Amino acid sequence: YKKYAQKLIDSNHAYYCFCSKQRLEKVRKEQQKQAKPPIYDQSCRKLDKEEAEKRLQAGEPYVIRLRVPANQVIEVNDLLRGKIKFESQVVDDQVLLKSDGFPTYHLAVVVDDHLMEISHAVRGEEWLSSAPKHVLLYRFFGWPEPVWVHAPILRNPDKSKLSKRQGHTDADWYKNQGFLPEAILNYLSLLGWSHPQEKEIFSLKEFIKLFDLKDLSPIGPIFDLEKLKWLNGKYIRRLSNQELLEKLKP
Repeated sequence: YKKYAQKLIDSNHAYYCFCSKQRLEKVRKEQQKQAKPPIYDQSCRKLDKEEAEKRLQAGEPYVIRLRVPANQVIEVNDLLRGKIKFESQVVDDQVLLKSDGFPTYHLAVVVDDHLMEISHAVRGEEWLSSAPKHVLLYRFFGWPEPVWVHAPILRNPDKSKLSKRQGHTDADWYKNQGFLPEAILNYLSLLGWSHPQEKEIFSLKEFIKLFDLKDLSPIGPIFDLEKLKWLNGKYIRRLSNQELLEKLKP
């Protein structure tokens, strides 16, 4: 990761930042008072190479930040949402390499995905705001971008994000409650996707044959436990007595 961070420094797409935690906290508080987005004020971006080198030689702690181009529109071409435009002035000069030498998620995920030849970057929609930073990194490295897919998150019936606080997110809970794996997979397949023949019950094999990422809905689906119970009942009633007996064994 240091090698790739250095490449960005050498191409002037990143820079050294020597700001202390105390200064950054002071800047954040001031931005909050003024109702501004809490992003880095680019203080160290103005340092020339000689000054930065002098401070490096003196042993000052530093991080490496992304140099987001000024006054540009960054386009993210998302498979589900189409072209999404971000004004560069609201995109933070993200820390890429921390003072301990370890990368942040933003540098690591781009480097890892490229080296592993990832073709589709599928993430939750909460990562959409980070997408312009990742797009810039791909462009700065001269690498082809993956297909971007920001999938919708599952929601509770009250439309809040599905979480442990309001629902059951542990697979073991469903297993212990008697839900069959086939029923759970069938139900999950229907969240954000619909069968072309509007069937509600189908096999995993059939789903794999028909599914295409582009057919996902960008709207967060509701996780309805009652619907899952109904579907589970359908699968249970399909079992023979012997099959059911095997399923009931601890």
